Amino acid sequence: MADIGQSFFSLIIDESTMVDAKKVLCLMVRYFSQKEAKICTRFYKLLELESGSAEAMTAAIVGQLQENKLDLAKLIGIGIDGANAMAGQNNSVSSKLTDMNPELVTIKCLCHSLHLCAEKACDKLPRVLDTLVKESHAWFSRSTSRNIKYAKLFEVMCEKRPKKISKLSGTRWLARLDAIETILEQWTELRLHFGDALNEREDAGYKAEVISKMFEAHENKLYLVFLRHALKKTISVNKAFQSESADPFKLLQDLNELLYQSLQSIVVPQQLEKALNKDLFKFDFKKFLMPAECVNFGYEFNSQSKICKPAELGIIKQRCRDFLIKLCEEIQARVPKNIAVLEKINYFSRENACQGNKLDILDLAVAFGSVCGDIDATINEWNMLHRLNFECGNTEEFWAKVMEMTDANGDAKFQHISKLAVALLCLPFSNASVERAFSMANIVKDKLRNKMSIKTADAIMRVRFSLAEGCVNFVPTPKMLENFDNEHVYKSDFDTEVLDAFNAPTDQ
Repeated sequence: MADIGQSFFSLIIDESTMVDAKKVLCLMVRYFSQKEAKICTRFYKLLELESGSAEAMTAAIVGQLQENKLDLAKLIGIGIDGANAMAGQNNSVSSKLTDMNPELVTIKCLCHSLHLCAEKACDKLPRVLDTLVKESHAWFSRSTSRNIKYAKLFEVMCEKRPKKISKLSGTRWLARLDAIETILEQWTELRLHFGDALNEREDAGYKAEVISKMFEAHENKLYLVFLRHALKKTISVNKAFQSESADPFKLLQDLNELLYQSLQSIVVPQQLEKALNKDLFKFDFKKFLMPAECVNFGYEFNSQSKICKPAELGIIKQRCRDFLIKLCEEIQARVPKNIAVLEKINYFSRENACQGNKLDILDLAVAFGSVCGDIDATINEWNMLHRLNFECGNTEEFWAKVMEMTDANGDAKFQHISKLAVALLCLPFSNASVERAFSMANIVKDKLRNKMSIKTADAIMRVRFSLAEGCVNFVPTPKMLENFDNEHVYKSDFDTEVLDAFNAPTDQ
């Protein structure tokens, strides 16, 4: 925690239940590292909870911050999922922490939001599609003989091994696009396989008959072709928010492009062009919808639809249009609060900071007065940034160099504006990092090691995160070497100072 010091930081928080039914809270910390001159997202702590209530989680977070002597007033943001205990307006973790720190920014994970948008939109399509995808995976996952038979058929037809159909996730709706891709690529071979299964005694039955009929229905394939086309941009944006190396100043643009592209398919072009990018999430697009027969559902959809009867095709197009309408509605309803945060961050991109015609940041400086300190000085420093002349690779490097600049007296020249910019850059834009931490926790503490204490699991995870690139070049800190004796190594409790040393730079 020494690397954080008195800097502003954010926490990414999630709660889960381990294999032994214990409730745990995982914390990731996001801050600007002075030593590495960049924004870092690090594993912070795995805490055991008495319950999954908002009170228990808030007490655990505050207690851990106090134990590590981190100032709650320096906590500028929290990244959470949409669960009521986390994000509810009353009696939630976010509301309780906001009562303690009024300037705290709460950000709901955009990855979760996009998953929910796609899931709600899919309610407008036939439910048989979900059954088709689930049962296609289940058919092969439970039988080796079926996999062998299908592999032989596929090799005869395509001269290569078939790709397995991915298992669906109950909480990650967009993950099923991989399964849809695989099914569409192997549609002909799967249709033949399930047709043959009806004539074989061991596989003959109701399920084989149902799946075979679903593959014989061409409209099902047409709906899946549409889904693959409609969700490509959503998947792309979702992956960008999950990435640790994503440029935060391009995420806002990606979100705008996602909504614009979806609206472009269903809204009269002349009316859509009148809406500015910043107003897209408030645009009342339902007033300017095109009829279903005028909507372009993609080249492949149009090619596949030629064999459909006009009346049948009209129904399919209407339901696909309803899907796009619902998708746009959900994006507009679930994303705007996060858009406001991304707009604030985007103010401090290197391009905006260096241009002569500055954006007005007065409202930001007032809203985060405790961060920048002197509002007038912050505005004055902001208006002087365009006079700087140096090269840097990205925005983080730019602000790192700005923070280091001093005047003739050796005082920081841009201390107020750099504090504000770096603090906002620390805001989390997704919960992907804490989800990855839980995936690791489930590997560390599995069914074979279900009696492992949470404290031990926390220590192992700290080592794994800190030595992600291997242990060959790891240099132990003086604190580690000092405590490498019988008194410390074999005691039952862990020395948190020693464990924290794994996060310390190797040059200490």
